[in-house]
Amino acid sequence: MRYALGLDPATSFGWGLLAEQPDGTWLPDGWGTMDFSPKKEEPEGVRFLRIADWIPTVLDGVDVAIFEQPFSKGYRTAQILFGIAAVCLVELERREIPYMWVAPTTLKKFATGSGGSKKNPVTKEMVRAALNGWGRIDYETDMSLDASDALTAARYLVETQLVEPEPELQLDF
Repeated sequence: MRYALGLDPATSFGWGLLAEQPDGTWLPDGWGTMDFSPKKEEPEGVRFLRIADWIPTVLDGVDVAIFEQPFSKGYRTAQILFGIAAVCLVELERREIPYMWVAPTTLKKFATGSGGSKKNPVTKEMVRAALNGWGRIDYETDMSLDASDALTAARYLVETQLVEPEPELQLDF
């Protein structure tokens, strides 16, 4: 069985794992969200150490991964997002797991038909409908929006068969 992992790297870090079934279809095998907000009086770098300790737990057995590309209009937030992504990249490279990036607008278009849609109730409903197509996910009770973004990224990966790693990280601000 092969596994594809979608990652939505942020302070509220979403992840979603798809497993290839014997008939060649892919179904969700796990998802979740981890909160990496800094704790009171905690140095900023400790957040990255917590991510470095956690990320191996979701990478075990993964064959390919996809990231939702970090985006922020704010400089400080961009530093944090790309730091989080860098921690993940180190572990992916260490394990020789192929990965790729996908722009948030590409994921939105894949999930909703519109790349310019915002995370609002309409988009939430469309993403929920897309995920409920798998039959065993109750979006309202089982999943955060960050986890649904990660599962949508994994679904994008397997349905478009974009499994070749990108040659380098592109910092588009």
